[in-house]
Amino acid sequence: MGGTLAFLDESGDPSYDLAAGASSLFVVALVVFTDAAEAARCSERILRLRRELGKSERYEFHFRDNAHPDRIAFLDAVRRFDFTYHAAAFEKDRIRPADHSLLISGCTRVCEAAQLQRALLVIDGQPGRRRNRQLITAVRNSVVAACGRSAVDGVQVQDSARTPLLQVADYIAGVVNREALGRPGGSEYREILKPRGCTYWRGQA
Repeated sequence: MGGTLAFLDESGDPSYDLAAGASSLFVVALVVFTDAAEAARCSERILRLRRELGKSERYEFHFRDNAHPDRIAFLDAVRRFDFTYHAAAFEKDRIRPADHSLLISGCTRVCEAAQLQRALLVIDGQPGRRRNRQLITAVRNSVVAACGRSAVDGVQVQDSARTPLLQVADYIAGVVNREALGRPGGSEYREILKPRGCTYWRGQA
């Protein structure tokens, strides 16, 4: 497949019930490949890394669940490929929830930052479900309204377990979240990603 490929995932949860343990920060990350062949090479490298680390064929890299050595190995492997990333970190208003879905708001913001043109936008989820069909419609409408009709040629929901490049988006969202919260390792992980161009926004929802 030719053209731009963009992969989107989030870190944190969209709930505003902070007293019940909801996250104070919600991060949306977008990974953009302008060369489909480079995207394919990165995807294959992730599969090789899985074998090198002795993981099963069903193993999926998740930043939140992985140990520090696996995080370092994953980030070091993918940073060598030619992609850019864009992230939006929403600080939840403790008094009034946002008027719009944080995922949709974040998706729109990072797509604007990436200046997408004729991209296939892939979002993590379980294909075929009604909720995801609604998500596709909402994302397409929001991105088109903000960026124009030429921004996306298509929007798909795919299972990250079968789409290694969604795992890159998961990792970047997790890294940005961790650094923004000042948690151990966050700055180190962001430094590994330094070779990749990025935009980063942080503010209240």
